[in-house]
Amino acid sequence: MEKYENEMKDRIYKAAKQLFYDIGYKKTTYKQIGKTVNGNSALIAYYFGTKGRLGVLVYNEYMNDIKEFVRRCFEDNKLEYDILKATAVEIRVHGVLMRENRDLSRFYSEIMNENIIVKEDAVNDQYFRELVESCNLMLPEYMINYLNFGEFGLRQGACSAHEMGKIDCSYKEFTEASIETLLLLLRQVDRIDEILTFSYEFEQKLPKIAIKKEFELVVL
Repeated sequence: MEKYENEMKDRIYKAAKQLFYDIGYKKTTYKQIGKTVNGNSALIAYYFGTKGRLGVLVYNEYMNDIKEFVRRCFEDNKLEYDILKATAVEIRVHGVLMRENRDLSRFYSEIMNENIIVKEDAVNDQYFRELVESCNLMLPEYMINYLNFGEFGLRQGACSAHEMGKIDCSYKEFTEASIETLLLLLRQVDRIDEILTFSYEFEQKLPKIAIKKEFELVVL
């Protein structure tokens, strides 16, 4: 029984990833996911709760793949891992992948526009806490949460505005503005130029990567 449930759960997740990639998060329905796995759409609620939770899992897997890729690149270049520099590189990598893959861009924009990450209580507070600690900021709990959700909200609003053409700039400029905003919130004004320069130069040395079917990150 347990083996069957694990297999069904995996099939549903893979079906959702395929549909989110092929037709987008917004157009994907419970019925379509259930039909893809030859099962009742009620199984989605049983195993995952909501379509939003599936969207969060796909998003988190994609972001974790980027983090792992960047961490390996630090190791390959024999560089000491600096979470602020690594985060800046991750933002740049994400920006390039978004620019080059319309299916990824659509999925990301839709879950942001529908506020899925916040609705599903999936804003990554642990990672933001690590960023705060790396900056030696002695902040009360409410302030850490305020900055975390504030940064996410800024990113969410900026992405929507950029998509609608209300922020008229290139992807490179938008990416660098995102990095600078994060560093400002973390009170790292003195490191902005250093980290922008490092992340840009480091990005130029990275292996060529792409997002393929079902959001798979591959090194070309």
